[in-house]
Amino acid sequence: MEGTPTLDIELGMYSTAKLSRGEKSFCLAKMRAEANSSAESTARDLLSQMKLKRYGSELVVFTSLAAPKKTSGKCLLDVVTPSACNVNVRGCFAHVEFLNLTGTVSASLPYSMVGLFHTTGKVDVNTGPEGRIVFAGSQGDVRLKSGGEIDLKITDPSFRGSLQANSREMPIRILLPLGFLSSFEATGSDVICRADVASKAHRIQQGGLVMLRHGADMPNLRLFSVAGPIVIDNAVEGHT
Repeated sequence: MEGTPTLDIELGMYSTAKLSRGEKSFCLAKMRAEANSSAESTARDLLSQMKLKRYGSELVVFTSLAAPKKTSGKCLLDVVTPSACNVNVRGCFAHVEFLNLTGTVSASLPYSMVGLFHTTGKVDVNTGPEGRIVFAGSQGDVRLKSGGEIDLKITDPSFRGSLQANSREMPIRILLPLGFLSSFEATGSDVICRADVASKAHRIQQGGLVMLRHGADMPNLRLFSVAGPIVIDNAVEGHT
């Protein structure tokens, strides 16, 4: 029996990619390239340097080798994966979204913006310095690491699995549903909790850091920011 297929993607600088789960047994990938220039010849030259190529199970997005400017052109990659598929994505200065994926998601994307929406499997994402991560969901084995901001939204009263979010110097913000039941631990330069769980949480001072713990079980959520605050609020009903 064959194992779960794996799709590898390498993104050129300033690429934008969206990966979503399909219901077919094959992968569908489309790329749109845009070039901005007052001279048609320059625009055509830019477009010629933006290509999507396949090497076995790997998709590679090529952009200009001369470090393209954001205003000169961009590549937009749309990938619909098989219903069961693992994905590995790498690149730099990119914008990537993962939607409804059930397989393993692994991404190394320095200086990039990454969105993870309702993924349910194992997730390991690192955006390096000056990156940003946005996560919304209710399950998985999730590891998020960024030198920049991390925004989280838990969409169910309990989180099934575990989530660890680590930011070196920037804030971590998390939205919890009312009546959140899962245990969590938040450690940062300051922890600001305005959610309804505040009255049940315990605050501990550890050296120059503050730890806030909720629940008696092993934490499902662990948030850590070396120099930035952690802010915990309730999600507003009806808002995404």
